[in-house]
Amino acid sequence: MYTGPVVQSNVPEKAEKRTMIDSLGGPDRVNNVLAALNLKPISQKNLKMIERRAGNFVESIAKSSMSKAAKDSFELEMEDVGNEESKKAQEEMGEEIDGLGVSLFHDASPSVKKLVCRESAALQSPELLKDGTDVPGSSR
Repeated sequence: MYTGPVVQSNVPEKAEKRTMIDSLGGPDRVNNVLAALNLKPISQKNLKMIERRAGNFVESIAKSSMSKAAKDSFELEMEDVGNEESKKAQEEMGEEIDGLGVSLFHDASPSVKKLVCRESAALQSPELLKDGTDVPGSSR
């Protein structure tokens, strides 16, 4: 439905509010379609009211869609930035990271302590861990 003069505007909100064209091509065509279906025509006033209600609904859906798209885009951008920063930091550190080792917190669970002990023993002498019973503190 055509609701006003076509206005060239750089501000999308103004252009949306001044002009809205239905896929059928305006109020006359809408009423022609209704007449072809043996239905009563709709007055200009009612067409305007329907158009405004539909416009508000479309605008609310567009706002929610835009905010979701902006949020998703921001999250992807931050993920990319984080990955790039991590790669750069890893490249700068080079082999220093390999020699840092592992340390446990004083309140680590027994299963974590056992796992770290087993892994460190495997690094020192892999032949001890063939059956998994030679790890200190192991109760297998």
